[in-house]
Amino acid sequence: MIHAARQWYPYYEPNKSELHISVVDPDARRKIDSLCQDYSLVKKTCEWSVYQMDINCSEFHQAKFLGAKQKHPGIDYIYVCLEDETVGLSSALCLLEQTQLSNIPILVRMTEETGMASLLKETETGTGGLTRLHFFGLMERTCKPSLLNDGSHAALARAIHEEYVHAERRKGNTPETNPSMVTWERLSEELKEMNRDQADDTGSKLHAIGCDIFPWSDFGADKFAFSPEEVEVMAKMEHARWCKLKMDQGWKYAEVRDDKKKLHPSLLGWEDARFNEGEKEKDRNTVRQIPRFLAMAGFQIYRITPANTAS
Repeated sequence: MIHAARQWYPYYEPNKSELHISVVDPDARRKIDSLCQDYSLVKKTCEWSVYQMDINCSEFHQAKFLGAKQKHPGIDYIYVCLEDETVGLSSALCLLEQTQLSNIPILVRMTEETGMASLLKETETGTGGLTRLHFFGLMERTCKPSLLNDGSHAALARAIHEEYVHAERRKGNTPETNPSMVTWERLSEELKEMNRDQADDTGSKLHAIGCDIFPWSDFGADKFAFSPEEVEVMAKMEHARWCKLKMDQGWKYAEVRDDKKKLHPSLLGWEDARFNEGEKEKDRNTVRQIPRFLAMAGFQIYRITPANTAS
């Protein structure tokens, strides 16, 4: 639900359209109240329908709540998340039967995608009603070394690239006029590495001004504001990072840019008189966007020390 709220936030912002979530659980109201208390992002962006019932009762098996009159009656997904996998599968099959005239996908959380889940998973590409049944192996999907070592790093790098593409679209550019405006998967490895390098340096910049990050939970955290002094500190760091990366790639300073010869007029020190204010402002704008980049990757900023203490 937290992840869904983060994904929905950009849609909520313009017109205050809430994400409707129906919850079926014997203790649903208390759990939702607790979630909303801890996560203002969830409280603000989501609207709830609560069905306090046990999955073993006849009311659940009749599944009348699926057709209950709601403000937003359409159902896009059904998620079954139960500790007992056998009961979870049984419940999912019950809901599958009750929604047989629809195309609603049903996702079942399992510990591992083995055993019965593996057997039923083979039907996902087949024919018949079971094709709507999908499985999420918690251990396989969340405990891979690649996710533990690279999760936030990759998410932030992707977010930086996606925001760049959105910004270029707002300028009226297209993939035809700017070849870098492609999906992350189609992006060249060199450009991916540039985004990864920027993502890697985000923590250093934030630590330099007495800040750190934790998972995004607060409504409006993407609008975290840095002081002008903090922006200046981080902008200098951003420019130094960019210069080092370009020089490591073989670029050199020249008055006129030439990509083929790897020449660039911005490869100058921050205090160099030839490094103009317009280029400095680009670095300032980049660091001002850090809260938004982090929010897109599922994180927010908090202060370790009071503002305006950076030197």
